[in-house]
Amino acid sequence: MAKGKSAAGASSGKRVKKIVSANATAVSQGSIRRLARRAGVKRISAPVYADVRSVLQSFVEKTVRDAAALAEHAKKRTLSAAIIVQALRKQGKSIYGYA
Repeated sequence: MAKGKSAAGASSGKRVKKIVSANATAVSQGSIRRLARRAGVKRISAPVYADVRSVLQSFVEKTVRDAAALAEHAKKRTLSAAIIVQALRKQGKSIYGYA
């Protein structure tokens, strides 16, 4: 049987989204290396990966917190790209190409 809604007549309740316990480790070593290469870094020492993950996690948490506050103030329940751009602008990091 395919995933998703069950067949007609069989009610199994609401779907539950799986929560990953450690999303910070989902940023792989290869993706950190690609970001560093784009920034012009030649060599990366081993302890840098954990530091980059912690900095990235704090940046995302701060951005999502600001975006959630902006969305709540606007009485919206969905975070759009415009709200994320406003949250980044509030932090002093503007993105070109968005409203």
